[in-house]
Order: sequence, then C-alpha cells, then structure tokens
Amino acid sequence: MPPNQSSQNFQRGHCPALIFIAPSFLYLIPQLPLLGTTGSLRKKDMADALILRCLCCGSRTMRTELPHSKVYQAWLITRFCLKCTLKYHVCRGGSCSFHLNRQVGKVFKTEAQLRRHHLRWHAPPVPANLRMISPLGLDLVQPQFVNHVAPRNSEDLSQSSEVQGFLTQEWEDEGSGDLEMECNDSLVVPYHIPFQMSNPNLEHFADTCRLDGLKQATKELVFRCLYKTNSASERNSETALSLPDEVVVLFLNTADLVSHIGQIQRASLSQILCILSRFVPKNALFSRLPTTPQAFSSVFLNRTSKSSLYSLVPLPQTSMVDEHHAMVNLPDLVAYTLMLSGLVQPPPKISKRMAGLAGAACFQRSVSQFLPGIAGANPVLPRLTVGLTLFTDGYDPNRMSKGNRASVWVAICTLVIFDHQENRVLWTSTAPLASATGKAKHGVFFEQIHNVIQDWDQDAQAVSKEVPHMWSSYHGGPVATQIVPTVFLTDQPEKRQSNSLLAGNSTLHALFGYSIHLSDLASPLSSCGKCAKASKRYLSKGDFSQSPVFPCRNCMGWSVVKTIQRGKYNKPISNLEFLETDAPGFLLQKKPGKLSFSLLKEAWEYAIRKFGSSWNIGQLEAYLGLLCVDAATVKYFLSRTKKHMLFRRVQREPEAVGEHTLVAEIIRDQNENPTKFTLPPSPAAWSVGTLDQRVEAVMHLGMNVTKAVAKFVYRWATSKRIGGSVTKRANQLINTLKALRLSICPIINFKDDKYGGFVAETYRAWLMVAPWLFRVIEENMPTEDLEADQEERDAEHGDPNVTGDDIRLLVMLCHQTFANLFSKEGMTTTELAHRFQACAQVFLSHLDELDLKMNPSRAKPIWQAKYAILGLLRVHEHFGHFGHMSNIFEGSNEGEGLIKKLRSMSPNAVKKHWQKNLVQTYLREDFLKKVGSTFGQCFEEDVEAGANDWESDTTETRAKYRRYTTDAEVELSLHFDTPVSVVVFFQNPQDSDSGYILGIARNPGVGQKLVLRALVFGDRDCLKDKYGFLFHDLSVSPQEITIGTIQQEAGSMVCGILLPDLWTAKVDGNSAQYAVVTEEMQHLGEDRTWCSLF
Repeated sequence: MPPNQSSQNFQRGHCPALIFIAPSFLYLIPQLPLLGTTGSLRKKDMADALILRCLCCGSRTMRTELPHSKVYQAWLITRFCLKCTLKYHVCRGGSCSFHLNRQVGKVFKTEAQLRRHHLRWHAPPVPANLRMISPLGLDLVQPQFVNHVAPRNSEDLSQSSEVQGFLTQEWEDEGSGDLEMECNDSLVVPYHIPFQMSNPNLEHFADTCRLDGLKQATKELVFRCLYKTNSASERNSETALSLPDEVVVLFLNTADLVSHIGQIQRASLSQILCILSRFVPKNALFSRLPTTPQAFSSVFLNRTSKSSLYSLVPLPQTSMVDEHHAMVNLPDLVAYTLMLSGLVQPPPKISKRMAGLAGAACFQRSVSQFLPGIAGANPVLPRLTVGLTLFTDGYDPNRMSKGNRASVWVAICTLVIFDHQENRVLWTSTAPLASATGKAKHGVFFEQIHNVIQDWDQDAQAVSKEVPHMWSSYHGGPVATQIVPTVFLTDQPEKRQSNSLLAGNSTLHALFGYSIHLSDLASPLSSCGKCAKASKRYLSKGDFSQSPVFPCRNCMGWSVVKTIQRGKYNKPISNLEFLETDAPGFLLQKKPGKLSFSLLKEAWEYAIRKFGSSWNIGQLEAYLGLLCVDAATVKYFLSRTKKHMLFRRVQREPEAVGEHTLVAEIIRDQNENPTKFTLPPSPAAWSVGTLDQRVEAVMHLGMNVTKAVAKFVYRWATSKRIGGSVTKRANQLINTLKALRLSICPIINFKDDKYGGFVAETYRAWLMVAPWLFRVIEENMPTEDLEADQEERDAEHGDPNVTGDDIRLLVMLCHQTFANLFSKEGMTTTELAHRFQACAQVFLSHLDELDLKMNPSRAKPIWQAKYAILGLLRVHEHFGHFGHMSNIFEGSNEGEGLIKKLRSMSPNAVKKHWQKNLVQTYLREDFLKKVGSTFGQCFEEDVEAGANDWESDTTETRAKYRRYTTDAEVELSLHFDTPVSVVVFFQNPQDSDSGYILGIARNPGVGQKLVLRALVFGDRDCLKDKYGFLFHDLSVSPQEITIGTIQQEAGSMVCGILLPDLWTAKVDGNSAQYAVVTEEMQHLGEDRTWCSLF
C-alpha cells in the first residue's frame, strides 16, 4: 500500500471508531509516515509513534479512560490524540502471552475483538452468575470479581520481546515505574475532546507547550522569526533547541524596545547593535539578530509578513464584531490563560483583592453550583471556576486634545481562576476584552458575552455530549471549567447606558436599580432629627451587630430597604388605567420598588404582547418608563415591533399595505435583513449576570462625593468672603505634601471651585488629608472685597449660621465615611456593612442640613441633584455579596490602572480597525513580557551582600514611600514641621492592632541595606482636634533596624504620612506633635491603635 494511502486511512472520518493494534504490527509502522513530519519513522521511534504520537496528524496523545477501561485496566492502554481526537487501544502486557505470538498484521477493530482478547489472554473463567452486561452491550466480568482473582499466566514478562520493551518504555519515561502505579486511577484522565483554539498560531504554540514546555515553544517562535520560516515543522522544533537562552532574551527585549520607540531612536539603537555585532563571530547565532531599521521592521513589525513576530505571536483571536467593536474570543482567552497558568515563571502573585473576591458569597455560590452535567460525567477531572470581572469605561486617547474626549471605549476583563480541589485562586489575568468608539451603542458586546456563557452552560448540561475541555498547564491535563460573571465595574453614566436604564437626573431613577419618585414619597428618604441623632448614638456605642434602621414613621432614615418595604407615594405617580393588575411592575405606580433583570424581561415580553394587540405608543412609553427603561431602548422596541407587524401584514394582506412596488421593497428588505423584521429581543445586558452585580464603583463614588463636598466647602468660603484666603493657605500646605512626591497622595493645587486637573486619585488624596488641610479655616483669614452682584448672590445663598465648625465637621464625616468603606479592623463583613451604613447616614444628614441652610429655596436637595451621592445607600448591600469593598476597587490594574497603559497605545482613532489593533497591541506586549520573565529567571543574579533587600518590591510599591538619604534630612523635616513619609509593618495583616512598627525608611547609600528609623511615643498627651485628627508625641529612635529583618516577621506593610500640628503653640521648645494617616485612611487613635472612627 502506498504511504500516502496509508495515511489517508487514518484521516478523520475514515478511521474505525475503535482500533486495537497488535504489538507485532509495530514492525509495519515504519512504512507509515506521520502527517506533518519529514521522513519516515526509525525503529527506535516505533513505540513513540504508536503511543505518544497520533498516526493521523503526529500530535501528542494523552492517556484516557473509557467507560469499560476499569475492567481492562490491568493490561489496556487507551490514548487519544490531543488534536484530532482519534482513540488508540494497546495491550501493555501484564499476564498476556499474546505478545509471544507474533501474528504480523493482526489488527483488532471492534469491541468484540477487544473482549475476546481479554477473555483469552487476561481473564480467568468466570461463573455465569458473576457475569454482567456493560453499557456497551458487552459481556464483562464484574469488577469486584476481577480484583480478587489471580492472572491466568504468571510468567516473567521482563524476558519478553523487544516489542514489549517498546510498549513499557512510555511508562518509564513518565515516571510511573511499576505496574501497580500504572493502574492507579489518579494517573488516568477521562476521555475528552480537546478545545480547539481559533488562532492556528496559538493552537500550535499550545501544542508545543504541552509537549516540550514554554521555553521550547518560545525558542521555536524566535527561530521562525529569525530564519523566516512560516512552517511549524518538527525539524524547526528540533533546530530551535540549539538557540541559547541569551539569544532568546536578547531577541525579546529588542522586540519590546523597538515597539516602544520611534524611527530616530531605532536608528540610534541600530548603530549601537551594529558596533556590538562586530565583536560577535559571523557564524554565531547572535549574528542573525536584526541590527538595522529595515531588519527591525521585517523581523518584528511587518504586519503583512507571515514570518514576522507581529504575525507569529500566539494570541487569542480578536475580530471586529461590527463596524465599531473589536472583541477578543472569550473561550480563546480562557484557554490561553490556562495554558500559561503553570508555565510562566515566576508565578504571578495573587492580589489580596482577587483572593478576597473569590471567597465572597457571590463567587462561592457559583462554585457550589458547578457544572452538574460535566461533573457527573467526568468526576476525576480537576474542576475550575473562571470568575469574570468586567470594567467598562471611556477615555480620551489624546491628552492634549479636548475635542477627542471619551472617543475610546474599552471593556477590561479580569479572569479569576479558582481551583475547587485546592480551594484557592490559582491565577488571575487582566486584559482588554473589547474596544470600540466611545459614542457607539455597546449592546453587541453584551450580546457576545451572553452567547458565550449560554453556549458554555449548554455544553455543561449535556451529559451525553462529548464536550471540549481546555488544557491546564498547572494540572498537566484537561480540566472542566465554567465561566461565571462576578462583578461589573462602571461609573454612573456608563452603568445606566449599558443596561438600558434611565439617567440619574430622571424622575424615577436617581438611585440606580430602584424605581423611586423621591419627591412624592409620603415619608422622606432623608433622616429626621431624631433618627439622625440615633445614628450618631449607634456609632458611639460601637456595637454593629444590628442594622442601623430605626422604627420611625416620620422618615425612611436613609434606608433603601425600609423605603421599598414600607414606603408609598402620596398619590399614584402614574394612572395607567390600561394596565392589568397582574402586569409586571404594576405596583410601581403606588410605591417604590427594586428593579431586577428578571422583572425587566417579563415586562418586555408583556409589552410585546400588549403593543401588538391593544396598546398605542403613548401607553407603551408610559409603561416602560415606569420600569426606568431609557428612551433609546423604547425607540428600538418601537422600531423593531413596527417592522415586524408590517411584515406580518404584508404576508396576510399585501394589497392593504400599498402599492406593489412598496410590498416588493419590504419583502426584499426582509430577505436581506431578516433580523430587522423579527420581534425585538430584550437588551442583551439583561441576560448577563444580575442587576445586583452592577455595583457602585467605589473609586468613582468617592470621586463624585468628594467633588460635591469640595465644591460645597469652596462655595461656603466664598460666601464668607474668605475663598481666596482659604485657597492660598491651603495651597501652601498642599505644596509641602507635593514635595514628598508620594503616589499615595498625588494631590495638586486648586484655584477655584472647578478644581481643574483633579481626577479620581486626586480627589482621594484631597479627602485623605482634608481634616488636616481645612483646619486653616480656624485661622484668622483676611476678608475680600466683592463686587456688588457677587455680594448679592452670596447673600442669597449664604447663611451666617453655617460656621467653620460645621464645614470642618462635614469634611471630617466625609473622610470618616470612606475610611470605613475600606476598613477591616477585625470585624465581620456584616458588622462592617452596618457601620458604614451608619456613617453614611450621619454624613448625609449633616450634608442635607447644611445644604438646606445654604440654599433654602432649592429645587432639589444636593444629594438628589448630585445623584451619584445616592450610591452611598447601595454600598452596604455589596458587603454581603462581595466581601470587603477593596475586593471591587476599580482603581488598580484591573480597572483604571490598565487604561493608563492603553492610552499610550491608542492610535488617533482614524485608521480602519484601530479597535482591533489596540487590543492586539496590548495582548502582544503582555505575552512577550510573560515569556520574557520566564527566560529572565535564568540570568537573575543573587543579591550581593549589603544590597537593599527591599528593592525586590515593585516600582508601584516603592513610589508609595520616601527613602530619606541621611539622618539630618529626617531631623530637618521634623524640626521645620513638614509632613513626613512613614511606613507601618503589621505583624498580622488581618488584625492591625496585633502589633506594628511605625518608622521612617532610610537608604544609607548604594550597596547598603535599607533601614528603618523607628518612631517612638513620648510622654506628652495626645492633642485632640474636635473635627480632625489626633496628634501624638513622636520622636525618632536612634536605633536602626534592617528592613529585611522586619519583613521576615511582618505580615504586611502599608505606607502613610505624618501630618504636623501647626495650630497649637509649642511649649518649652518642644517639637510639634504629629497625626498619622495611612494610605487606607486609617489613623492612630488615642489608645495608639489603628481605627477609622474619630
């Protein structure tokens, strides 16, 4: 038989379902070349060809277990191909004397032949009453009987033929050793169909990683770029082994550098490399590295060349799903993440936020409901839950052009890989999932997410269906996975628009997720004076086991739950007489209610039925408006429904529609775009996750609330004619903080109530030091002469009864509220939620009181006009779902932090498919960084004795604190009463009061160890600011402690600032006392423990 015909017999669809190859048939295998390889098999490769490599495609095969294999497990090897899924069944010996009978060419093709072989050579005689019928219809021996019988033949198989050695060689290579271990179920993987990645380059890279590891796969990638070969042959793979690690590292670093510099810098780099290349022998592999700008473009950047690095980098498939949106294939991204999870070195650190999120109630519910179908069919597969965290936002790609504002929209996903068996997070990966123009409608994005999750769930429930499984490098084999949406992080406008709900300035939807007409409530949402005092007493008592919701008939006490349960309107806000009493959302006319996606989808289907029969457009708009559906979605509903009704009418009575040409045009349009004439499906976002998972993004919430308070403070100061004086004095203090150059406090100066240049992190820094900063109000400020019209406006909006103490109390309460938002302090999440709820009640009550005094004729209270403030009322619910609020903080690299990187990669938004290029650029750089770090481990030198053993921290961590160079610099900072950077080491990260060391970091010099100058408490009493911090008597200890020594004992470290008391007169030449505030807005209390309540 010709070799090509032999190969064709093994093509998919032409192979028998079951193949049993006699050991003696190995001698015929040299006549069968493997697809995808060069040359025929040598004799020493016979066993590998049969067991390790597929006869069809040459890919790696993996051991598996079929439903009957426990009966045959003493002698049967069953393997399947990772690529084409063909199955191979081989006798590995055991007690089989069949290996001594060389029946050349004997092939077993059926289950009956397999059974006969077992009964003839392996199984003892079995009484009829101990026989059973297998699910496949085979007459098999009961497993419990087989376990207790001796094999028929007991000859020593170590003297078997050379073929037997070939068959057992595989198990020796895999480290199994004896036959008993080979039969262990833990070494057997259930049969599965391998997941096929969409990108051929990624599929080949994954195959190489499975066979030879990440380093070999990366070397082959570099080899193909250097030698301009696009074929992924075995010869290339073998030749790539000769590439030294140094060449690979140099290649990857050069590629990274070239991609970040311009033409002029590339020319300079080329000159440097050309000079260095003269010292490299011409026949060395280093000589093939690109050294000219033309070579840089050809090897690294050429998008049209199939052998350039740009084209060969294995990435998840990214495609344009419509003219505005580019999106990464989510299953590809998950498989790509699992492929790298156990290969990248060093393993990435799992952030406390992601580990905390995986332990939250919402995530653990998904873990407990894991894949009932697949779990039952493949009980031995490792099970993974992939949590999907989404952050969506728009940004300006050009910082210098305001005309381009918010022209780029991105969806950033964080995959949290949770292992059920180990009960921990194995891996997290963050990447842009989609990119689009800022003004586009993003329903198609949620539609794609919904389709992926729906297909995933359908596969999971199909027990009888062979479902593709992904390969995990950490587990070394296939795994069963499920993907679950965990949390959606967006700001207020994005959250409302993406979920097709009304804006915050609407009548019914000021509080996201609730239909509440705030102005028509019979009892107001805000607290009465009695309840406001009760909230203060609740905080001072310190027992947070009970919810701070008080029985009061006069108000709702800032409680949304109480408003939904007991609230009602003075009169029905809508008189929808046409609405039936069983209609979804009927009661929203008479009382407030909570929205949910299930309610909205039921209402959508109800509206379709009614609009097609009896409702008019006005009735439809009134009904969907009651459910807070936005106008754009209602317009979409009307457009699709009208077209559907028109086409139905054309089908029934075309002559009543109009002229023949009009009917023909409608039919033609329907044939070309059939979806335009179907009934409108509900918005796709309503089918992805739940409405409760659309949380209040805490960083944006803090920015919006702080911005409102800052504007309020400035407006008060202006009304008192001290606005300019307060601004000038506050900026002087801000300059002392800016001199520290700390990333934990990136505060900037301001000049008016617009706070130009302030962003989320700036407002957070402002709030962090605001109780100290606005103590300047107590100073004697010179008043300003105002123009007549300005004086008249201030008289209208100002109240002389609002004092400086009232303003300072407002600032302190705002600081305290957000300090409690991120605080842990050894309490349960329920207690933290109750404490935060009480803090928010006290703050909102004081803000409402001052706003009413400042604006007695207000149309809306400030908390309703600035509707983002109402987000404070939802936050306490998040504690129960997501644990600590730090778990869903969007300001890190899983959110806003990644946008900073994407901004530098963003094009001018004018090139075709720029959205796709943006996503691919990030994924490409991220991949090169990960594989480069793996190779970089080979060249890391040990830290020399005396080197800074704290310098292993990331650049982000080092920017949080200042390293003083001399003792004199520290002493001068304290002598002149300026802020000082400090670090705090906690013994137990879960309990900040278990023990800590407070000190100042000092770097003695190059090559010397970083030391800590500890701060000690003096004998003077604390100075208590009624509306601010506590100031302690602190001094620097002369003893220096090596940072490395502390790190070995400390559980965690945070950074902070010493803030001097500039307003209390010094006595007897003593230095000023200092308050301590950390990056988490915790401060030292009177008992020298860390707390967030004043």
